[in-house]
Amino acid sequence: MHDDIKERLAHSRLHRQFVVTDEETELQLATLFTSDKTRARLFEAATAPTALVRNNFSHWSVQFVFALQSGQVMDPIFARSNLLEEVRDKTIRRIWQIFLFSLLGLLSIIVFVWWRILRPNIRNLANTQAQIQVLLDNIPAAVCGISPDYKIVSANNTYRRTRSISDTDIANGLTVKAAVGDKNWPILRPHLEDAFAGQASSFDILFAASENRMTSITYAPLIESKGTVTLVIAFILDIHARYQSERQLRISEENLRITLNSIGDAVIATNTDGRVTRMNPIAEQLTGWSAEEATGRPLSEVFVIKNSQTGAPVPSPVERVLETGHIIGLANHTALISREGPEFQIADSGAPIRDTSGKIVGVVLVFRDVTDEYLMEQRISSSEKMQAIGQLAGGIAHDFNNSLAAILGAVELIELHDGKNVSEKSKKLIRQIIGAAEQSSELVDKLTAFARVTEYSFSTVDLHTIIEDTLELLKNTIDRRISINCTNDAKNTLTLGNTSSLQAVFMNIGINAIQAMPDGGELRIKLENCTLTERETQLLTAFEIEPGAYVRISISDSGTGIPDDLLPRIFDPFFTTKSSSEGTGLGLAAALGTVQDHKGAITVRTRVQLGTTFTILLPTANGPLEKTQHNSTPPSGQASVTENSTILLVEDEDDLRDIANSLLDVLGYRVLFAQDGKEGVEIYAANKDLISAVLLDINMPRMDGGQALAEMKAIDPNVCAIIVSGFAEEAQSDILKDPNVFTTLRKPYTLNRLRETLVAALTSKAQRP
Repeated sequence: MHDDIKERLAHSRLHRQFVVTDEETELQLATLFTSDKTRARLFEAATAPTALVRNNFSHWSVQFVFALQSGQVMDPIFARSNLLEEVRDKTIRRIWQIFLFSLLGLLSIIVFVWWRILRPNIRNLANTQAQIQVLLDNIPAAVCGISPDYKIVSANNTYRRTRSISDTDIANGLTVKAAVGDKNWPILRPHLEDAFAGQASSFDILFAASENRMTSITYAPLIESKGTVTLVIAFILDIHARYQSERQLRISEENLRITLNSIGDAVIATNTDGRVTRMNPIAEQLTGWSAEEATGRPLSEVFVIKNSQTGAPVPSPVERVLETGHIIGLANHTALISREGPEFQIADSGAPIRDTSGKIVGVVLVFRDVTDEYLMEQRISSSEKMQAIGQLAGGIAHDFNNSLAAILGAVELIELHDGKNVSEKSKKLIRQIIGAAEQSSELVDKLTAFARVTEYSFSTVDLHTIIEDTLELLKNTIDRRISINCTNDAKNTLTLGNTSSLQAVFMNIGINAIQAMPDGGELRIKLENCTLTERETQLLTAFEIEPGAYVRISISDSGTGIPDDLLPRIFDPFFTTKSSSEGTGLGLAAALGTVQDHKGAITVRTRVQLGTTFTILLPTANGPLEKTQHNSTPPSGQASVTENSTILLVEDEDDLRDIANSLLDVLGYRVLFAQDGKEGVEIYAANKDLISAVLLDINMPRMDGGQALAEMKAIDPNVCAIIVSGFAEEAQSDILKDPNVFTTLRKPYTLNRLRETLVAALTSKAQRP
């Protein structure tokens, strides 16, 4: 029975977990349990029909009826009912308590949320709205809200003031058209339509009013979550003052542009980062960059400058201006390398650009093309150098060649007269003396060639042929590890020039190239035609050349190259890096003078350890090619012209006169000699019928060679004169144009040259009618 009560108690708790009870009450409820049979009988009695009630439920058992009548059945039920009523009352009171406490808690939460969260936020929102309203009412821009039907629903003070409208006007449904006027509405409406379509719009218009003013308007749509636009906010700002300032600025900019474009100097402006901000057309022409392309680029990319003599880069003037804050100028010999390749000599200055507070905000460079002035200075300098060297050469050439002539003639006479009695050692010394004398004579020739005091007889010659002849000479002397390649891409290789002098140019450059390749290498010669423009001719400093067709000869080697510090001096006379036995320093100097005499130009490009290229430009010619006859044997009749021939030797130098007399005697000529021109005329007058030819010096006291020849011609119109000169300039005087001058003989001369000259002159005389 006890276990049954516990089970029923648990069942009671399970079904009445929300009812307010305690364990004692629940135990009582469990003990007041009514069986299922009893509940069935009670249900039957409650629902029984009348007849059954009248029969007193005769079908019930006597025990059940007795129990029912005695209270055994109903008393527990009534007790249970009373107990349940007590539980109900307690439960109701508990529910009310919970409800009241919950309500109190909810009110506390509501008060807390209001006081601690909603109230501050609402106040902040109100303050923010007030601040926004104050801000909107005080900003210079006019702001208004526009509804989809184009009515103004709100406006700040600026808008109301500028449009002269009131809150009443807005409340009465003022439209945008009425606010802006009929003239402005057609312009504004399309932008408003775009805004209500969801597209923000910003534009400037000249607002038509009592005074037309430039106005900036922005329409910003307020888009809801569904994508519809319920309001457009209009921001309207009067920018007329800014417009006027910008207009004045544009006018100033245009005036500045016109001014910069009108001046003859180039102008480049940069910011403090060294990037180009402005260029005028002259700067565009010189740099090869357009202003549009150059803007924003580093100055070092657009304004490329170097030292024209050394080729070394020149530091950026912008950096120097920014460092010093002062106006600076470029050093002399500054060359601007154009984007397209040409170089311009420039004079330059850089100055800081300062704002109103004095702060440096950029740099302006002003430079101009001084190439013509630079070329003129170079030519003047070169001319003065030539003149000085020419004076030096002219001063020493005559006397020096006379001395060499005496030395060379005396040694040859020693060899002729005493050759058999001279030891081998002495013969060797004699040959060394002859070689030194000839080398010294060549040195004087190079010096006078560089000084351009030597004039040549010019004719149309073939440069390709001259170069091939020169290479044939070089091939016999060079190291076999050096290969020679000659390429002729020129259609016209003819020029007006002197064959021997041009061959000397190619020979000197070739020898230098060979000496620059001690371990072997390649010597390349290339001929091609080119056409020089006027600008290209101006860029070739120190050369007086004209635009037109040229032959370009490039002579390149793969040798050691020339250091940058030595490059500007390679054409200076007597400058050499070789030992005294390898060179005199006059080869390139003479080559320069010869090229200038031929109205050409010579330039050099080199890279250390990679090689050097000399480029020679010579003007082309179209005349008939010179036909050179090479006579390997003396002309017939040589013996006849020497026999019984008398030569008048007119020489003021005693040593030369004695040696020449001896040499003529060796050649089998009879000799009459005179100490000066006057004596020579007298001797010729007395022996004109005996004298076959006159060896006539030019520079003599009392009477020079030209005056002496004139008087001899008066005596005998058929006089045969051979001009003997120790200085090339002497041989260029008008005397050579005289038909009685058959040829010239340069001092110092050898016995063979003397023989050939006399035979040629006497043969020519004999052939004349």
